Amino acid sequence: MKSNEVFIFTFVLLITTLRPLVILFWYFIRSNKSTADRIILLSLNDKPAYVEQQKKREFKGNIVSFLTDFVLVIAACYCGILTISSEFSFTKKLILDMMWQFPLHFLVLEFLYYWYHRLQHQYKFLYKFHLYHHKSIITNPETATSFNIIDRVGLTPLFIIPFFIISQITNEPISPILFILTALFHDVMNIAGHVNFEVMPKWWCDNNVLNKVLYSTRHHALHHTKFNCNYSLFCPFFDWLFNSTCRESLLPKERSENKVD
Repeated sequence: MKSNEVFIFTFVLLITTLRPLVILFWYFIRSNKSTADRIILLSLNDKPAYVEQQKKREFKGNIVSFLTDFVLVIAACYCGILTISSEFSFTKKLILDMMWQFPLHFLVLEFLYYWYHRLQHQYKFLYKFHLYHHKSIITNPETATSFNIIDRVGLTPLFIIPFFIISQITNEPISPILFILTALFHDVMNIAGHVNFEVMPKWWCDNNVLNKVLYSTRHHALHHTKFNCNYSLFCPFFDWLFNSTCRESLLPKERSENKVD
């Protein structure tokens, strides 16, 4: 195995293993007593059989996602779709590049994900694979990356495509620092949408500009309970733009209505 191949293999392995650490981080935050009054949906502790079933399903779904992401990112690197530099130099040029590359990746991924996700909910053929994720109505940190393999094979390339576009614009490989920060941001925000307590402060949620830039946990909780709205990944602006924002909010009484048979 060539030195560059060793680097790519090791680098991608390290990136994918960051996710369990992020999940543990959010569990640690949620265990804090100060989050108790910010819980969005009541737990299903009175249904131990369902809770156990959900844990097993999500554990399996996370293993599938981990392996799928690893294989697809490695394949993209070997096929030349994704080129990652082996230089870990933190320079002024890198900072300037990241100031436009990170937002570009964010916007391209958001647009692609929004429409892919919306189509998943509109076409039964796609939804039967996506249903694996939506079996978790009351979500946990690990719900964020619990997917059927077919669903994950469709999702992972959406994260890779913006990097390919950036490489085509710059005619340079992607900085490993940019890749790490982007992957970490993606995992932190994705899991934050599934932790079942409101992560964002009230002033953010109540601001009609800020709450369209980055979603609140409640925003995505509505998607897991209403199903046919709030399709955006992290940026509710696209739901607002394409008229798919949920028209109602979770009410306290709804907590007891979200039952699972």
